[in-house]
Amino acid sequence: MSNTLALNNTSGYTKDVAFMTGMNRDELGVDVEPVKESANITDIFAHQLPGNVGDLSRFLNSSNFAPSNPTAPAQILNATIRASTNGLYTCLEQATAYTAARHDAFKAVYSFQFNRTYSPPGYTKPHCDAPKTAARPNGDPDAEYYKCHAGEKMIVFGNALRAGLPDRDGLDVPFLQLSLDYWSAFARTRDPNPSRAYLEARGYWTTLEETEKVGPWETAEEGGWRLLQWNGRQQGVTEKAQCDSLGLPINYFET
Repeated sequence: MSNTLALNNTSGYTKDVAFMTGMNRDELGVDVEPVKESANITDIFAHQLPGNVGDLSRFLNSSNFAPSNPTAPAQILNATIRASTNGLYTCLEQATAYTAARHDAFKAVYSFQFNRTYSPPGYTKPHCDAPKTAARPNGDPDAEYYKCHAGEKMIVFGNALRAGLPDRDGLDVPFLQLSLDYWSAFARTRDPNPSRAYLEARGYWTTLEETEKVGPWETAEEGGWRLLQWNGRQQGVTEKAQCDSLGLPINYFET
């Protein structure tokens, strides 16, 4: 007996189920070691990553992934993380939400992408951590860094600071609270948007202010993914050209 769920809703089993799905922006970053000198990008990609991910190395020469300088270590790292994350996560996450929403496979579909993460100590890479600066010696989450696999766990479980990690910029605690309020609202009501009355009754003023400023988390039918960061927003399909070139377009499950 197959455990596969038909996203075209032929079974009807999940018509009363609300579904949330998502990922971190750069999931495969935690599996990639940065190169320290000029290297062959295809060899790096094919031999560093587990399983058959290396099969995607042929796409690195396409205009959608190829770095402008294919021997520059930082560009090799970026192209490798981007192609592997798209191939294993981003494209299929988007296609799943798109088809499930299009066919009403669930009561509602909510999708998300974390763009602010806090990697667990011991399961990270230097490029997965917010870079340290003189102004923010514990890391600057506003700066560019890779949002790697597991980087959301310390946030949605609410244990980053309990684990002894610092609030890097004064917004880690508010963002942790916001994420917990989204997740607990979804668990209670099948909708990640906490009501104003609920937040007021509990004095969750920071979450109330932020949710009213950034607007509601819309369903996949209404507005694509939720970009989860401080001052987040709804966003449409991302990496479209890259997903198309990988053979994983937004309508992948329709064909």
